Amino acid sequence: TIKIYHNNWMYLFAVKDLINIINISLVNCESHFASPKKIKNPYNNIDFTNANLYNIYFKIKSLDYTMPVLFHQYFMCNFEIERFGIENESLIRDKNIYNIVFKTNPDILFISIKKMLERSKGDGYKINSEIKNVNLEEFLKISRPYYYLYLISHYFIEGTEKKLRSKNIFKRKINELFYYNPQFARLSMKRKLLGGNFKKSVNLDAPKFTMNEVYEYKNILEQESDTEE
Repeated sequence: TIKIYHNNWMYLFAVKDLINIINISLVNCESHFASPKKIKNPYNNIDFTNANLYNIYFKIKSLDYTMPVLFHQYFMCNFEIERFGIENESLIRDKNIYNIVFKTNPDILFISIKKMLERSKGDGYKINSEIKNVNLEEFLKISRPYYYLYLISHYFIEGTEKKLRSKNIFKRKINELFYYNPQFARLSMKRKLLGGNFKKSVNLDAPKFTMNEVYEYKNILEQESDTEE
């Protein structure tokens, strides 16, 4: 726990809760543009003072916790929020997109991924929303790497190598997915035994593709060069 004297009152915070408050404030984006907010005390909705923030920073550093990257960068900017936003725009956007992909409510995330897949496939391809009730967890697990690349390719900073490579890799990987299985995420009725009851089934057959592969950011030309060697 961390004790913080703020606005003439003493407050007690669990370190994990405080780190969560810090991350939510600093990773804030509006329409995918970095718009970090000052860190507030949730009990009184008043900004922590710089003295509070320094105390929090060094307390976290002294404990067995990983220092939040954005909070460290905020510290390096002397807790000046405008300077922090300008100097760390790409990092804030990247963290925000990661949070969208991995921390959004699964039902809301499903709607966004559904739209992405339908737009990418085209030709009247539609995904039945009923698959949420059949195998949502597996659907999201398979789709997240594609969705991460999709968001980076659309909303990351223009002109960056990361955005360009993500766009390249997304196009290739989404085409591979639908070439491998044109019926991906289609809902059907199946029964295991003759005369048995029908059960809803989702076609989730897909080529292996993970976030580890995404982070390699290898484009087509590099892969061809590696093969030739």
